[in-house]
Amino acid sequence: MMGRFSKKLLALFCIAGFAVMSLGARAARAQVTYQWDNNLAGERFNNSQTTETEDNWVANAFQVVSGGTRLISVTLGLGETLSNQQVWVVIYQGASIDDPCAGGGLQELQRTQASISGPQFGYVTIELSSPVNLNVGDVFYAAILMRNVAGNFFPFLNDTSRVVNHSFFDTGPFQGAPYDLDIQSWRQTVFGGHHPVVDIAQSPGSLHLRVNANGV
Repeated sequence: MMGRFSKKLLALFCIAGFAVMSLGARAARAQVTYQWDNNLAGERFNNSQTTETEDNWVANAFQVVSGGTRLISVTLGLGETLSNQQVWVVIYQGASIDDPCAGGGLQELQRTQASISGPQFGYVTIELSSPVNLNVGDVFYAAILMRNVAGNFFPFLNDTSRVVNHSFFDTGPFQGAPYDLDIQSWRQTVFGGHHPVVDIAQSPGSLHLRVNANGV
């Protein structure tokens, strides 16, 4: 177990240019940003057991609030400098922000492919291919799939100062196997939890993945 935790790199500081948030959603000028992180980059991480290459699926779960029923983009915090990195952004409907498997599991609503670039500890915003319209009270999951992440590359940020148990991770069906977006995996695991393929991939905390929305 020592190797897994020692390879997750810590970076304890505030990221400049963003106010600290403690709520799951905030409203400003008729817009809503859903987020759990407190703007602290507590840990850079990937979903590897040790040094193997893995497809990395990470997600945050939220519940829709008034004024934020129309999802338009996601903003991802970067643990590494990325250059033309291919990712999938997937929006799912769920039944519980605490359990991705509740109510029959996650139901995909939209999938957007994008190429992203940005500096380490910066943010990149990805526009959805079309807005996703939901109702107040609906539960949704916003996920990023990044393929072929090497075990010594740490593209994601985990705010370990805020543990709300609404951030999740997943991999392919066995170590090094591709992640199939067309199949419900039933293996999505809360941050800090024991995954059946790679065991613990990161500490408990909140993924730096925010969803930007407005009203219809």
